[in-house]
Amino acid sequence: MSGTMLTNPFRFGPAAPYAANGVNFDGTNDYLERGADLTGAADSKLFSGSIWFKRGDTGSTDNVLTGALRRHEIFFHSGNSFRIVVKNSGGAGVLEIRSATTFTSTAVWYHVMWSVDMTDSGKRHFYVDGADDSPTWTKYINDTLDFTETNHAFGSRVGGANKTNACFADPWFAFGQYIDLSVAANRLKFYNAGSPVDLGSDGSTPTGTAAIIFFSGVTAGWETNDGSGGGFTENGALTDCGTDP
Repeated sequence: MSGTMLTNPFRFGPAAPYAANGVNFDGTNDYLERGADLTGAADSKLFSGSIWFKRGDTGSTDNVLTGALRRHEIFFHSGNSFRIVVKNSGGAGVLEIRSATTFTSTAVWYHVMWSVDMTDSGKRHFYVDGADDSPTWTKYINDTLDFTETNHAFGSRVGGANKTNACFADPWFAFGQYIDLSVAANRLKFYNAGSPVDLGSDGSTPTGTAAIIFFSGVTAGWETNDGSGGGFTENGALTDCGTDP
């Protein structure tokens, strides 16, 4: 037998780390609108979410996700806190979260994740960059959250008011789902040592069920929504962010 060394044709290097794509909303023209209710949407006492963002400006009220009647609304407040407000079907406030962190830098990417089960005040969690934010729970009432609206917008209110100047990556909104974020292993499904985590092709990896809204992937077609709720229409022209998280 000759002394020739055979190489292993099946040898592979380590898998490349996951890279989330940052998409820029210019605050002037850009926003997404569903034009109808989300497919499969239902009112619920459960709500979880995760989002990466890098602000383009600060000190104004800019909307992130909103329903037509503003029964559910996620936005940056003029004081630079991150807020979540959800009402019941009668329009009464049920859930209101005000972050303790103020997001004043336009140079860095931030990550926010949360989950609530309105039946239990011990099942409410809100984390910024992987750490418990200790937000103000202004309202937390055992009632049903209204997620079923005639229209939904991302990056503004429905109709285009309060447009957001920011970059976003992998916004993930799971109406009707709860994941216990007090468990470190569950937080690692969204945020790992300052880096994004692959949430799956439809956002189902963290919980086993697709998120109803999950924008991810390349900028062209980002508005189609990889989640189960159906596509949105792009208004303006989304562009690549200068950086990614």
